[in-house]
Amino acid sequence: MAGNLRVIPSELNGFEGLLERNTGHFKKIGEWAESTASDTSGFTGLMVVLVPAVEAVTALYGETLQLAHSALRKVGEDLAETASEYEEIERKVVLSLQKIQSDLDEIKV
Repeated sequence: MAGNLRVIPSELNGFEGLLERNTGHFKKIGEWAESTASDTSGFTGLMVVLVPAVEAVTALYGETLQLAHSALRKVGEDLAETASEYEEIERKVVLSLQKIQSDLDEIKV
């Protein structure tokens, strides 16, 4: 299976960009949850006892979104780093092959 593995650094960079965009969605969802979904201003009567529960669930939801945001950012950073490593390896291989070609050209009779 590893013999069939093909890595294209530009695609890794593309995935990193996609993850970066998706992390922004987590931030927007968190902002919405904080401002809209957790609004307890209309709670009256018996509903008032639910205010702490709603606030706790909102806080937990926000922490979960932050964790997901951080995890996606980490994966994106790792992809970018991996792409850079592959690009550097490719550059070194190209230089080595060019040197070999140059050496072979010098030996030709």
